[in-house]
Amino acid sequence: WHRAFGPYFWTTGLLQVINTSCTFAIPILLNTLVNWVNEHDPSKKFSNASAILCALAMFCSNSIKSLVMGQYFWRGFRLGLRTRNAVGQVVYAKALSLAHEGRQEFGVGAIVSYMQIDAQKLADAAPYMHLLWQGPCQLGIATYMLYHYLGPSGLAGLGVMIVSTPITTYVSKLTARYTSRTMKSRDARVKYTNEVLGGIKIMKLFAWEDAILGLLLGKRDTELRNVRTGMLVSGVQSFIFTALPLVVTSLTFTVYSAVEYSKGVPLTAAKAYTALSLFQVVRFPLLVFPMMLSRLMDIIVVNGRLTRFLRHSSRNVRMLDNDMSYESYAPPGAGLVPPSPSPAAGAAMHAAGHYYDARPPPAGGLAIEMSRATYKWPEPKPEDEDAKGRKGKRGKRGKDKTSAKPRSDAAAAAAARGTQPLLAGQPSNGQHPSAGSSAASSSAALPAVGGAATGTGSGAAAQQQQQQQQQPALPPTLIDLSLRVPHGALVGVAGPVGSGKSTLLAALVADVPQLQGRTVVRGTIAMCTQEPWIQNCSLRDNV
Repeated sequence: WHRAFGPYFWTTGLLQVINTSCTFAIPILLNTLVNWVNEHDPSKKFSNASAILCALAMFCSNSIKSLVMGQYFWRGFRLGLRTRNAVGQVVYAKALSLAHEGRQEFGVGAIVSYMQIDAQKLADAAPYMHLLWQGPCQLGIATYMLYHYLGPSGLAGLGVMIVSTPITTYVSKLTARYTSRTMKSRDARVKYTNEVLGGIKIMKLFAWEDAILGLLLGKRDTELRNVRTGMLVSGVQSFIFTALPLVVTSLTFTVYSAVEYSKGVPLTAAKAYTALSLFQVVRFPLLVFPMMLSRLMDIIVVNGRLTRFLRHSSRNVRMLDNDMSYESYAPPGAGLVPPSPSPAAGAAMHAAGHYYDARPPPAGGLAIEMSRATYKWPEPKPEDEDAKGRKGKRGKRGKDKTSAKPRSDAAAAAAARGTQPLLAGQPSNGQHPSAGSSAASSSAALPAVGGAATGTGSGAAAQQQQQQQQQPALPPTLIDLSLRVPHGALVGVAGPVGSGKSTLLAALVADVPQLQGRTVVRGTIAMCTQEPWIQNCSLRDNV
């Protein structure tokens, strides 16, 4: 972020420096003018021209301050808009290259939340970032000026601020805690809603509307409870910082009247008006700084969430260098130029892994090459990990406990039918990826049938976990597959349901984890999955 928007950000900070300078010039000029008006000794009074210049300086300071503040917030909100767009693009690009395990872990709901809610929180915090240093500096300078004009009595307000610091810190931590809980519960609710919409046909066929609605409303209740508590904490925080300037002002004048006035030091108009002006200066950072602390907590939470997502492993695809010629990685016997004798080039190409080159292959060359490749869909993970501590009515209604076997039935059915090899001479004991995906999503979204739907307490959860551990590991979907497709060939793959046809296509784009072997894809790829989709154009153009 700093590499992209750093110069723009610090240039905006210079405007805040000018604003702070004009802010403190006004009380100094005001004190000078009031002293000039109250001075009865002509020898100590400066000329009328100097007084007029002081008045013009106050006018210019206020004018410059207003212009600079408007420009500062305009640039700040513009920076927030750019940040939101940049974060959305980075998250979307990462989602496209995310490994299958990552998509299984985060889900569509969490990724959409990163692109919309988290990016919006960063955009909301961008205009107030410079208040992190400007607020404490403004408080420090104002406190020094109060001490200069009012003596030790001016430090009474500083004492109130110091005493209130632990309270404000604790309230800020509570705000960050409930912000994190709200975002987690929102991710869980959005993810579950997407799963329900994906399995809406099964839900309607089995008449599970009431059970699904109960689980969905339970997640919504949790989110609303966290939002409500967070808003109450924010209200307490706003009340404290709204009342704090009034307490500081009242206490300062009370202490001055009790201490300084008893010594014969009167409270003059110059001191009173200057102190009121400085208290107004102190009021702004006291009101805005807690909001900035809340924004800072949001930034810390969002930074942790985005860091965890962006650092997740991507698809293990090795891009071939543009300077590598086709001769350097042409497989032996492919009808092309023999491999290069360079040991580095040959070793790089004959090593296991998934390789991709956007350049089209030469005439007669191979567009797709698989050599003893083995692919396996990863084991499904339980969806509701936070449901372990769920108690009360939601626990009595039952929990989501049907994500234990999303693909084993399909694999067993395929094995029982005696599935024929996918290609001639190649074994295939896998299953259909779309069927596995739909089974996984529907099993996570729909309640269990029979006794599992009514089980309560930790005993049922422990029994389910033990059953999951006793299940044997699923076999690889595609085993020891070798395939060569020349450039310009039209190839069709036929086979029964669950034989691995869609898994083969998903393997070409590295959507399935590869256990061993080598896969090389040359040229551009266009893939249309079994999920229906339309383009943003007319019906004729779509057809």
